[in-house]
Amino acid sequence: MTPELQGRVINRLVETGAANKSWALGILAALEGGAALDRYLDDTAKVPAAASLSQATTPSSVLPEPPGVYVSSITVEGFRGVGKGVTLSLPPGPGLILIVGRNGSGKSSFAEGLELLLTGRNLRWEKPRAKVWQEGWRNLHHAGQPSLKADLLVEGKGSLAASRVWASNDIGKSQASLITKGQPARPLDSVGWSDALITFRPFLSYNELGSLLEEGPSCWCDERVA
Repeated sequence: MTPELQGRVINRLVETGAANKSWALGILAALEGGAALDRYLDDTAKVPAAASLSQATTPSSVLPEPPGVYVSSITVEGFRGVGKGVTLSLPPGPGLILIVGRNGSGKSSFAEGLELLLTGRNLRWEKPRAKVWQEGWRNLHHAGQPSLKADLLVEGKGSLAASRVWASNDIGKSQASLITKGQPARPLDSVGWSDALITFRPFLSYNELGSLLEEGPSCWCDERVA
């Protein structure tokens, strides 16, 4: 668990008044890891009293809410159904954006391209049809280098440009970088979003969304492009 998520859990316990509940001690132990939770369940570890949680989350120790990150454009070239480079511009900011188009117009190519750009993987391709999707990830009518790019707007920090390029037909061998205006390019992983993208996966295919709706409400999920 990341320190950020750990801090958010503790803050929520305090804010809701749940820090005084007996089960809050178990949550504290779980935050420390499996070994600490085992010791607590075996009644061999001393966990701080619930009342002390409020003292541990003074303003100086409360982790700030991470800034929002919004997509302002997606550029796809030589990937899936897109050959020559095409840019899809979006209004950056909170809210819901609908991308509407006929079948084969490239909607999924942009959505899957953004997911692959930021996470380095595409869960739709990891299903039983993985071989079909992986073999057809490059646009057959484009002989140039495949690339994915996105312009991002970070609250309070300005714009960033993320890109991922391939020098071969192996989808697992790519280079992802991040560029901040006036600074040299650096690895995309250096921005520190890897854990957050796994913990709070922001991409769901329409098939996954349909399954969630059919099975009934169990969680709140976002569309793959927001």
